[in-house]
Order: sequence, then structure tokens, then C-alpha cells
Amino acid sequence: MRILEDVTVLDVTQVVSGPYASMLLGDLGAEVIKVERPETGSITRGNEPMMAGLSAYFSSVNRNKRCITLNIQSNDGQEVFKELASDVDVVIENLKSGTMSRFGLGYENISKINPEIIYCSINGYGNEGPYSDLPAFDATVQAMGGAMSITGEADGKPLRSGIAMGDIASSMYASQSIIASLYARDIYDAGGQFIQVPMLDCLISWLTNRATYSFATGDPYPRNGSRHEDFAPWEVFETADSHISVVSSDGLWSNFCEAIERPDLVDDDRFDTNAKRVKNQQTLYDILDPIFLKRTTDEWFERMRECGAPAAPVYDTLELWEDEHVQSRELLHTYTRDGEEGKLVRHPVTFSEAETDIRIPPQDVGEETASVLKEYGFTEDEIKKLHEQEII
Repeated sequence: MRILEDVTVLDVTQVVSGPYASMLLGDLGAEVIKVERPETGSITRGNEPMMAGLSAYFSSVNRNKRCITLNIQSNDGQEVFKELASDVDVVIENLKSGTMSRFGLGYENISKINPEIIYCSINGYGNEGPYSDLPAFDATVQAMGGAMSITGEADGKPLRSGIAMGDIASSMYASQSIIASLYARDIYDAGGQFIQVPMLDCLISWLTNRATYSFATGDPYPRNGSRHEDFAPWEVFETADSHISVVSSDGLWSNFCEAIERPDLVDDDRFDTNAKRVKNQQTLYDILDPIFLKRTTDEWFERMRECGAPAAPVYDTLELWEDEHVQSRELLHTYTRDGEEGKLVRHPVTFSEAETDIRIPPQDVGEETASVLKEYGFTEDEIKKLHEQEII
């Protein structure tokens, strides 16, 4: 069973925030029809490197989608879009605020022809407020949303997270809100609904205890690199060959001391409570730094596992796939396209009574335009005419 197998999604999204959200719905079984501009398609299709003939960037967030082309800036293209939208469950878009409405394809228009539609709009700053018309990217949202200010070393400049948190946060909220709205529509007969997902608001909500720290203290949350302001040790240590991340607490302090073969530190009056270790953390780290240089990361990881002390090797994005546990999780999906191999990271959640799978590998621009339009009642002559007029 696929949880959303009876749901059809019309996807007018690009880059990451929208495509990742619609891909999650596709992973759960929804049929996702991805609408792109004719000829060139989405703007990330040209991003290198390439994998199995398509952009690796584009492929990462566009599996389980049937790709069609449609010029929604044209009157005829808008009519085709409305025809499709009249018979789907969800429209999701992440164009600049107001763009879809300008084309006559906003919620106010689509809901008239499909009152049951769940219409989700992802944009940078929402549809109201002084910044509502500003373009937004992950980096600008990370900057304004506080995340950048707490990322980086204490004495360094603010840094962008290596993961696109502004994009992914809004993707997560969009997909769960769409599913919740479908539930309300189908179980409680709540009808259609417009969902607004501002990237900035979503990332600010992810601040959680970072925000409440500031509410409680009146101070900005500190930038501490890999260290933690409330716990010690909590740091990335250099080893004989790479790095290892170590965390501890009062309940785990003796385990940690056993792992590093320094039982004398357990009752050291400078370090015998977490509060003291935080207060004297630089002295503690001066002791620990040379200790960790004596062994490799693998050796330290084994020591920590044996002693029940939380730790993990710091892998790069290639090394992690060599780890025996990661391999056991079977997260890697391999597919073939035009004789070339591609790889994707599968949906991470498993269900006892349902499946998430990659049914459709990333597709080329407009790969299923004709087949989708036929399913929605367009004749071959109509499709040919739309192509000749550069509508599709």
C-alpha cells in the first residue's frame, strides 16, 4: 500500500523548497505532475555535475514525478493548466509571491473551478508584510532567520549551513500541511484550503531553544562552533587521522573518562559536574586535545562504543556510504537511465503497513507531456497544435 496513492499533485516548483516538498508526497505514493517551461525546463536542470544524463542537483529533489512542459505565461497555457487543476487534489507552487495570481492561476482562481483543491504556496517572506515582494534564497533566509548568526566559530564570521535549511524547513512544513489538509478535507469534509508557507517563518520556527534562550536571557544565542554552551565535553576533536565528534553529560562523564583511559578526571573537582566542566571547559579541552591525537578516529569510535560514551566519526559525503550501519539501512537507491547509472537517497521513513519507493527516476524535460495530456482528455491533434504554438 502507498499511503497517498489516490492523491494527484500539480507541481509548479523549482530549485529546492518546492520540489523537495512535492517529492516527499511522491515518495508516499502521490502522483506528481511536474510543470516546467518548454524547452529548458526548471532552472536547476543545467546545474553540474551531471548524473545519468541529467543534473545531479535537479535529480536529487525530482524523483517520483511525471515531467510535462507548459507555458503558463500564455493564455492557452493557462487554460491547459486550469484543465489539469480542475481534476487534481493538490497544487503546490514556489514562484515569487503573486506570480501565479498574476497568471490567473492563484488559489482564488483555481478554487472556483475546483472547490476541493488544496493549494500550497511556498515563498520567501509570505504574502503580507514589508518584505512580501522580495526574492528569497536559502542563504538570505538563513541570514535573516537567525540560523547564520549561530553557525560558525565563536571568533569567526557567521556561516551558511552546509545543508539548505531554509529550503528544507519550508519543504517539511509544506508537505505535512498538505497531508493534514487532505485529511481534514477527506475525513471531516472541510473542503479545499489555501496553505501559505513562508521560508523565513519556517526557519525561525526551527530556532526552538535558540529562540527561547534569547527570550530568557535577553542575549543573542552564542556562536560556539562545535561546542555547546550548556554541556562539556561537546566538541569535534582532531584525531591521528581525521576528526571525531564527542558529547557527554553528568550521567555519561564516567563512561567518557573510561574510554579515554583517564579515570582520574571523574572526581577531579574542576570537572566532577557538568556545570564545572562548562565553567572550566577551556582547561578541559586543553587536556583532551592531545589525548585524541594519539589514536585514529576508528580506534576512538570503537573505544567510545565499548564504554557507552556517545561519539561519531566526522564523515564527508562519500565516506558515510562506507559505514557498515549506513549500508545496513539500505538508504542508497540505484537506477539506470539511458544506460547510465544514477544514485539517489531514498525516503528515510519506513512503515509497517505501507511502502515508500522510487517508482519514477528523474525525468527529462517534458518526458510525459503527451501521455499526461491524453489522460486528461486532450486529443493528439490538440497536443500537436499546443506543441506547434510552443505552449508545451
